[in-house]
Amino acid sequence: MMQPQVTYYIILPPQRPDIGDSLRPVARLLQMDEKLVRQKLLTSTFEVLQRYAKKGNAEGLQGQLRAFGISSLLVSDQDIRGHLFLSAAAANRGAGGIAFRDFNDKPLYCPFEDVGGVALLPVKCDDGKTATLIDIHRRSTNITPRLDAALFSFETLIAKPGATVEDFLIELEACTGVRVDRRLGEQREHLETVARDFASVPSEFCPPPGMLLSPYEKRDARTANIYSFLLATQIRNTL
Repeated sequence: MMQPQVTYYIILPPQRPDIGDSLRPVARLLQMDEKLVRQKLLTSTFEVLQRYAKKGNAEGLQGQLRAFGISSLLVSDQDIRGHLFLSAAAANRGAGGIAFRDFNDKPLYCPFEDVGGVALLPVKCDDGKTATLIDIHRRSTNITPRLDAALFSFETLIAKPGATVEDFLIELEACTGVRVDRRLGEQREHLETVARDFASVPSEFCPPPGMLLSPYEKRDARTANIYSFLLATQIRNTL
């Protein structure tokens, strides 16, 4: 039985501001126009730089980029498919973390000290409205708990009368020491292009049919999932 083709992707996250000072040797390495290299390196979000069929070739380029002071992520189709966004049916905040239950009533406990990042993801729905998803990226695992704000009472979740999703995010920042990433909305058009460069998508355990007033729009959900996966990968690569 033939194994599916695996592609390895070299991803550029945002670089330090002075990275564009001397790009000619980088352009020669990449065999790209210097103007294009500058555009990719000075982006404020992720870029897919190169794709390879062999891991060794991808690792070689990553090492050469590192020698130029350029940070990069190396991910494969297996990495992407192996990341799971686990939608929560219930969540209870305690003093040291949040206890989740998925839609099969299975528990997942997330200590605050294990949270490496939080992403606020506005995702369009088929009815034209916008869902607000909250992804909580953990340092220790590639399973990301996800909350759809429409399914939760934040008054109950943080025990604060009149609490909104923003109140929850403020408390989450205070408890974890991380800043909520809110960049998807302003960078959506660019990230849609980035998402199309991947042959695979992360795995999802979504709310069952009937729980949502309207399904998530497929292209928008794919963009959000790829972006959130790259955020989670960047967090775990800094450990």
